[in-house]
Amino acid sequence: MRPVAVVVACVALTLSLFALAAPPSPPKAETGKPAATPAAVPPAIVADKTRIDPVTVDPAANPEKIDRIPGLTPDQAKKTLAIQKGFDMQLAASEPNVADPVDAAFDEAGRMYVAEFKSYPYSEEIRIPQQPTAIGKHNACLVRRLEDKDGDGVFETSTVFADGLSWVMSVACYDGGVFVLAPPHLYYIKDTNGDGVADEKKIVLTGFSRYNVQAAANNLKWTLDNRICGAGGPNGGDLVWNGVPIGPLRGQDFIFDPKAILGTPPAEAKSATPEKPYRPEWFERIAGAVQFGNSFDDFGNRFVSSNSDHIRQEVFPLSAANRTAGFTPSQMIRSIATEGPAAPVFRTSPPEPWRIVRTKRRIADPKTLARLSESERSVTGGFFTSATGVTIYRGDAYPPEFSGNVFVGDVGGNLIHRKTLAPNGAALVATRADQNIEFVTSTDTWFRPVNFVNGPDGCLYVLDMYRETIEHPYSIPEDIKAHLDLESGSEWGRVWRLAPPGFKEPKIANLGKLSSAELVPFLAHKNAWHRQTASRLLTERQDKSVVAAIRTLLNETKSDVGLVHALATLNSLASLKPADVSHVLDVAFASNQPQVAAFAVQVGGIVASHPEIAEKYLALSVDADHLSSFAPFRFRLSIAIAEWPTDRFIPAFLTLSQGIDGKKELSDALMSSVVDRAGATASAVLAELSRKPEQPKTSGLAALSDQLISLAATRGSDDLTKLLNSLVENKLPADRMSKAIRASLVGLRQRGLSLVDLLAREDLGPEAKAVITGELENAARIAAESDAKPAARSQAFQLLAMGDPNSLLGVAEEALTPQTPSSLQTVIAKAVADSAGDKSAEWMVSHWSSAAPALRVEFLEGLMRSPSRTKILLAAVESGAVKAVELPADRREQLRIHPDASIRELASKLFEAASADRLKIVAEYEPALEKGDAERGLAIFKKTCAQCHKVGNDGFLVGPQLVSVKNKSPRDLLLAVLDPNREALPQFMNYTVATDDGRIFTGILVSETDSSVTLRRAEGKEDVIPREQIEILKSTGQSLMPVGLEKDLSAQDVADVIAWIKALEG
Repeated sequence: MRPVAVVVACVALTLSLFALAAPPSPPKAETGKPAATPAAVPPAIVADKTRIDPVTVDPAANPEKIDRIPGLTPDQAKKTLAIQKGFDMQLAASEPNVADPVDAAFDEAGRMYVAEFKSYPYSEEIRIPQQPTAIGKHNACLVRRLEDKDGDGVFETSTVFADGLSWVMSVACYDGGVFVLAPPHLYYIKDTNGDGVADEKKIVLTGFSRYNVQAAANNLKWTLDNRICGAGGPNGGDLVWNGVPIGPLRGQDFIFDPKAILGTPPAEAKSATPEKPYRPEWFERIAGAVQFGNSFDDFGNRFVSSNSDHIRQEVFPLSAANRTAGFTPSQMIRSIATEGPAAPVFRTSPPEPWRIVRTKRRIADPKTLARLSESERSVTGGFFTSATGVTIYRGDAYPPEFSGNVFVGDVGGNLIHRKTLAPNGAALVATRADQNIEFVTSTDTWFRPVNFVNGPDGCLYVLDMYRETIEHPYSIPEDIKAHLDLESGSEWGRVWRLAPPGFKEPKIANLGKLSSAELVPFLAHKNAWHRQTASRLLTERQDKSVVAAIRTLLNETKSDVGLVHALATLNSLASLKPADVSHVLDVAFASNQPQVAAFAVQVGGIVASHPEIAEKYLALSVDADHLSSFAPFRFRLSIAIAEWPTDRFIPAFLTLSQGIDGKKELSDALMSSVVDRAGATASAVLAELSRKPEQPKTSGLAALSDQLISLAATRGSDDLTKLLNSLVENKLPADRMSKAIRASLVGLRQRGLSLVDLLAREDLGPEAKAVITGELENAARIAAESDAKPAARSQAFQLLAMGDPNSLLGVAEEALTPQTPSSLQTVIAKAVADSAGDKSAEWMVSHWSSAAPALRVEFLEGLMRSPSRTKILLAAVESGAVKAVELPADRREQLRIHPDASIRELASKLFEAASADRLKIVAEYEPALEKGDAERGLAIFKKTCAQCHKVGNDGFLVGPQLVSVKNKSPRDLLLAVLDPNREALPQFMNYTVATDDGRIFTGILVSETDSSVTLRRAEGKEDVIPREQIEILKSTGQSLMPVGLEKDLSAQDVADVIAWIKALEG
């Protein structure tokens, strides 16, 4: 089972309607008066102050008698909080002055604008089959403005700034108004008459998808360079600006210039179409598309979060990945928690009664009970399952050790987790700050810390959505869900101030009333809110009279963050000079501030256009004193040198390679800067290696040489021909010449070329041709020698796969015997699958009946690679040479939706379609769940599921971690297995790519750059396809996990796998 969809079980349920009434709205408060306490708990919620002990609940609990835990007043809720290190959670606002806060932003006057997501968790649209009725509240969301007029830390004045909005996810202040992200729209909303209510509302961007309520775009945040960054969410979208299509947002986050987006499209944009969109310079796509969270530290490092991956860092900029055709970075976003993505958490809240019922069903069976860990028996999970709102603390009110700490909410666990950050090469690593306890916990199950905001007073503000349930509607079993109200609490919500010990209310200036000159000192303020707001206001005003004052601050400040904001603001005022950057680099190296140096390298593109500024630091950055600490500087410089002329680029490349130190992001940065100089750079690298083969300083070059040659091949046979001719002319040693040819194979394969194509080129010199011919002949000899070392034979077959297919097939015929080691048999099968021509397809079909399962996997890869080969496969199925049942369900599904109409038609005749009534199949399989056997389930997992799922050391990580769904009910998992398309997440949708030379690729879309697309498929295999070769790129609209697994797995098989998943250790 290629079961990406077992992993998407969290969203694979059918939505049911609810009869219970929501809690009544709290009484409205008069503007300017404190919020009232919540209304009484509605009768439908049965109060139980003891909160139900999971040990005493009847194992056979009847869902019809599920009690519901009542919400608490703010005063009551505060008493349930436990906060570490002497901190205090101070109530800043509550209902009716605020409800359902999910994001907030402070304007220059210290007023808080709050995004209220009151329509969660439903959609206004009908969505079949998940939501057959439009039950979502229509335009129920709003933006509220809160004011603390008396400076006591309580927002006593509440005004509805803008209402009539849907799915309000985020706000960001700009030029007296706010940008409001409310999918499908991005609005700009402003109060122009000063009455506190917006009277101007403009849709500036539209097309953000509403596919999944927990995967929408979110969290608008200001960047250091005074633009606005948003998390695109897994939903993505097809964006339109003032009627002009600007292209898809797919697997990406985004940054926009707030001034430019409010402008008018130029004349050339009017001819844009969805197929040929306009690409404005002010809108930048960046790596991302994770769930909910977006935050920057003081130096511009960005962090995001997802449910079961609580902190990730954007390591590699998408703009750099786009520059070099054929290059794809290994990882643009990285999980950085030392404890792992779904790290342990220490919840103190009791389980909700509905969770108890769900768990008691599981443990009622003694066999199941024996398999469960202690944490599973206690009902609640012991790890992140609903991480949200990752935020870096950047204020000045907390003790010094809190500076730069990470705060993450787990809304399902009613807690706030804290981490510290430390350097890890060019990136960072995050480590739990509070051992065996969370920084904030609550015994109130309604406490939902969904997001955080750094405030003007130096404190962190906690946005508490305060809901009875926070789960996605599809993640609660149907019969249990029918007795809940998932909108309960939609009129409630709190904003808490997380205050340190002994906190005293500071006096905060209204920055909006200060002159530009008065704002300049705030660029070095200890609190990031002051720095960012001052920089934003100066950028909005474009008052260049203060440039001299900012430059004076730059030259005199001792503050590292002051240096950064002074540079950024000068750049925003179009006044940044090379001397400014040079000065900051001098200070950064003299005072050991690598993050400052890294920022200086990238700001304004100054270093990219003035090599002399950074060249003097090249050797210094790789010496013993700076090799480790200045990795961030070398990373940014490696990206910047892409703009340098070749005569300066290559020496810099050679020097910076000395500092790779095993860090993939550093080698990726260098490779991204090659652009169209792969051949010249490879020649220089190989020459350097030949001169100094044993020098430690060339170890980084050795790692890069193969990548450079492969990159030259990826760019086409023209570049590779020039490189090979050059290497021969420069008399490269024979062993390095051999390695160079082998290194070219990956790139040639990406281009759909072979060594045969290369040998046919007239401009390839005779000496180079002789070397290639000699390598192929030598490979044929080694491959045929049964007593040769397996490793040598494997390399030989890999080379033969790129040569004449007739030569390969002859050797393969002799070598593929029952006596051949199984690992070598797989290599032979893959070599034939990778070789060119239909003769190889006929050979694979003729050997199908005697092929072991591992070989058939490789055969199918080759047979599905092109339409002509696929037709040979289908002919074999039609004749009976290959049995229809021998093709896995995912392959049958691919054939039924193949881009070639003749293949689709024949496949539909040969393979019986899965039953459309998936719930009927689920009902037939459900009784077996009571007798699942985990031991048998492990064996089935390894045989059938491990191609796309990894648990421990078994399997491949194509879909998310199975441990993240082990707390789902068995029936929920059964639905996900048998009906994977009911609610598959966008990031696990299957895509098909057809190239202009007839090759077909399928898989989930894991990376997109301007030059290539990367698909990931079973066994973690990835295909990088150059965009210039793509003829068709489209989603199949279905999960990578196929429908119809019941044809391959019995009810007992599925029950056993589910039992095994449930028994996984967290």
